[in-house]
Amino acid sequence: MITLTLLVGAFLLVARLFRLGAIIENINEATLLGLKAGVGLTVAAAQVPKLIGVEDNPHATGFFHIVWSALRQVGHANVPTVLLAIVSVAVLLLIGKFAPLVPGPLIVVALGIVLATFGGLPSMGVALIPEVPQGIPMPALPALDHIGHLVPGALAIAMMAFLETVAVARGVRRPGEPQIDADRELSANGIAALASSFFHALPPAGGFSQTGMNLRTGGRSQVCGLVTAALAVLVAVFLAPVLSKMPQATLGAMVLVAVLGLIDIGALQRLYRFDKLEFSLAAIVGIFGLTVGLLPAVAAGVLLTLYFVLREANRAHVVQVGTDPLVLRFDLGLYTANLRSNVDAVLRHVGACTPRPAVVVLDLSRLPWLSSTILDGLRDLEAELGDIEVRYTGLRDDLHQMANRWPWWQEVEAQGRYG
Repeated sequence: MITLTLLVGAFLLVARLFRLGAIIENINEATLLGLKAGVGLTVAAAQVPKLIGVEDNPHATGFFHIVWSALRQVGHANVPTVLLAIVSVAVLLLIGKFAPLVPGPLIVVALGIVLATFGGLPSMGVALIPEVPQGIPMPALPALDHIGHLVPGALAIAMMAFLETVAVARGVRRPGEPQIDADRELSANGIAALASSFFHALPPAGGFSQTGMNLRTGGRSQVCGLVTAALAVLVAVFLAPVLSKMPQATLGAMVLVAVLGLIDIGALQRLYRFDKLEFSLAAIVGIFGLTVGLLPAVAAGVLLTLYFVLREANRAHVVQVGTDPLVLRFDLGLYTANLRSNVDAVLRHVGACTPRPAVVVLDLSRLPWLSSTILDGLRDLEAELGDIEVRYTGLRDDLHQMANRWPWWQEVEAQGRYG
């Protein structure tokens, strides 16, 4: 475990060195909404066995498998566990609505521990959480003899930890809070993994359930992380036996309420009314989150976002800005994939003119770059327009200088058709 966590930290810091945090910029708001809905519901479903007092199915993965596995065992539900779960959820919701400054989770934990200790809940079949280890692990050095076998797994964990951490952070960021810097998150995760590896820690990462719980209890800054760490040490040293008396239903209720709070139904409704295509993206990502997990959902969101961006960029964006002579402007950059569609749009504009224009002026002022492919495409457009004279205008100075190095454009300049 030490070696694995150490490798994860090293991979994250190498990624930071190469500024790979920009990868996360391809995750848009619709993807985040879908992620929160899909993963939030999956985490919530995973609490159902704890809430009804049945065995977890370790082979059930994804929302539907988890729910179906739990529903098949409803007949074996433990009534005291169900009642405790209902009371815990109700207390959390009521405190959250009517007394948000009161630490609801702390009250629910105390209630559960008291009932388990003095109310005889274990004798009624109410399961407790696994025993909390007492004490702090002593530092140790990594073993390097099997490092080669751990590299693929460590690389996958590092990627998933990074994507999950930043996706969660952006998903819960409130208006007015600082933007999430993906490269800083790489550094933070990497350093945390390196430092904690020597103490037998698992690779660190952000998570929807943990973050939801933190927000539910009023956490707003890094101070809450420091307080959590200090309390974790105190619990490990002094309170582990007491915490071990907490019912699983209590823990499940806290996680359930926390993650359901991350599902923004209002935002999904607004997205549906605003743009059905973006809503479809959120829905697809949510379905991936429900069925196969966070990382595939993120990957699906990124790929679909890129597809929609490329589809929009590849459309023709030709605007008529003058009639005598006919002046047409390319409103977006031209490149290999969208050159043909824009050429066809120019031909349609010309074909729609009556009488047929003698001169067409192409406004290139919106072009952010220029390539030999674009220049060759414009030359071929002239051939398709036949006897119509084509003039050009608007090139930026640096692009104009670049065009002057191309033989065909030199002919355009010599004929006085640019200006």
